[in-house]
Amino acid sequence: MIDHLDLAVGADIPAGERLRRISRPHSSSPAVGSAKRHQAEQEQLVREVFDA
Repeated sequence: MIDHLDLAVGADIPAGERLRRISRPHSSSPAVGSAKRHQAEQEQLVREVFDA
């Protein structure tokens, strides 16, 4: 995905201003199967988005 963005947006953007993907790890299931684990993952994703 990021490689495609380089082509669409341009690879000459400085490293600190580049887009980056923040997402859950690849998995064969769409959910972790535990409400507590899901909440912990969600909180981590939100922290990562706003700290980036």
